[in-house]
Amino acid sequence: MNKFMAVALIIFIIAIAFLTLKFIKKPESEGNLAGLKEAIYLRGDLFLMSDGKTLVNIEVEEELEAGQRVIYEGEGDNIEISEITDRSTGDKMSLETAVEVNKKTDSSVKLIDVREVGEFESGHVPGAINIPMGTLTESKEFTKDDLLILYCRSGARSAAAQRILEQEGYYVIDAGGIISYSGEIER
Repeated sequence: MNKFMAVALIIFIIAIAFLTLKFIKKPESEGNLAGLKEAIYLRGDLFLMSDGKTLVNIEVEEELEAGQRVIYEGEGDNIEISEITDRSTGDKMSLETAVEVNKKTDSSVKLIDVREVGEFESGHVPGAINIPMGTLTESKEFTKDDLLILYCRSGARSAAAQRILEQEGYYVIDAGGIISYSGEIER
């Protein structure tokens, strides 16, 4: 086969792949499939949309565990839940949303800065408590009934701490790093 035929064959394969991808129906994104949406239960009637930033209030009759997901449709007072799933691991939210959740919920939500004491004292988000990553598993500041929201400087330590605590049966949300936070800082 000469070079011209090889190039023509490659172009033909790329064109077929492009056309195939263009005409294959992609799964609908959240909220577009007949109005269905997914949210993660936090506390009370407070839920986190799967975008990790938007909070919604949904009244539910069943008792839910933090981290369980609901599939629902509707808005405001006209919300109908079609499915409740088990809680999962690896959930994330923005740090701005974490501060808002901490303000709107009771003391069973713990906003935890996993940085070292000196880092925490140089500036932290309002309402956060400091439990350095190395002492998390021995901490008496929280129980398995609490909702734990973790953050650090860049998001690396909070992600690692999330995995460790989830393996021990805690429900944890990773709020990433304070370097991308644009809200108020306490010193």
